[in-house]
Amino acid sequence: MFRRDGRRETGEGVSTEVQAPDRKKDCDQRIESPLSRTLRATPTEELVPFPLPQAEGDKNRLLKVDSEAFASEQRNCTGLKPCWEKEREGKGEFVKKGDLLFRKNKDHFGNVNLQLVIKADLRNEILALCHESTSAHLGVTKA
Repeated sequence: MFRRDGRRETGEGVSTEVQAPDRKKDCDQRIESPLSRTLRATPTEELVPFPLPQAEGDKNRLLKVDSEAFASEQRNCTGLKPCWEKEREGKGEFVKKGDLLFRKNKDHFGNVNLQLVIKADLRNEILALCHESTSAHLGVTKA
């Protein structure tokens, strides 16, 4: 049995002190494997940067429109006129960042996300990019 002062009582009325293990000492004693010794970098070794290939112009572009053209098309789209008016008036959920129009969306946790407003003729192409590529959004089921 243990007493309130941390001593342990034995059956003969003798009490002994219980000591907690020294965890700091145990953590300092690490077992080093031969593999970890060979993988350890020495301070004299120099790290060589690995160059990444540069993008080759328009070949790696996902959409066939650049950001300036996208902003211009977004501004001149007749279907987005009500959205631009709400942004100018400061009403509703629209906000302008740079030259682009975004919609403020609040999730169920209360986090505010900005969603880029896409004109109608680009929506199908962007949805296809987001959902049909190999690293795409998989929805609720994952294969």
